[in-house]
Amino acid sequence: MRIALDSRAEGRIHEAMGQEPGLMRLVYDTEDCGCGMSGVPGLEIAGEPGAYDIPMENEAFPFWIDRLQAVFF
Repeated sequence: MRIALDSRAEGRIHEAMGQEPGLMRLVYDTEDCGCGMSGVPGLEIAGEPGAYDIPMENEAFPFWIDRLQAVFF
C-alpha cells in the first residue's frame, strides 16, 4: 500500500512531529465516533508501530497501518 502526500501535507506533518522521533499511523477509528457502523479515517503520531501494523510506501515519513484496518482504505 502506498500513501502520497503533497508538499503542504508534508509540511503540516513535519510541523506536528517537530524534532521528536516517531512515525505516522493511518487509522480507521470506529469506537465512540458517533458514526454508527461506519468509521472515521485519521492520522496519528506514534512512537512505534502497533502489534499488527505493516509499513506503507512513502518517501517523506515512515507510515504504518494496522493490517486489519487496511481493507477500509
